[in-house]
Amino acid sequence: MNIKILKTGGSLCFWGEWFGRPYDNIHRPVSAELSESVLTIRFESGEKCTIFEPSEIVNEPNDFHIAHASIIVWEWYYYGREHTPENLCRREYTNDGENNHALELC
Repeated sequence: MNIKILKTGGSLCFWGEWFGRPYDNIHRPVSAELSESVLTIRFESGEKCTIFEPSEIVNEPNDFHIAHASIIVWEWYYYGREHTPENLCRREYTNDGENNHALELC
């Protein structure tokens, strides 16, 4: 099911960890799809955020956030380089019920 993200853009923070400096980057969503228990959001610069088992989603014009998820995968192309598979970076956030963990592959 396609959904519309009401907030037109903003900085990204995953479980308290900013992607880049706070408020330094603006990421603008271009599409969002909810399928089963997976929310996939695509952004205008080719980035993609895949959120597994999202819950407590707030989708308002001035606020978009998700309170809980089991896994978050953030993918982006190395900035300033071509959008090719070898320039694709990936950061995976997992939650084991007590702690959050991040793994970056770039």
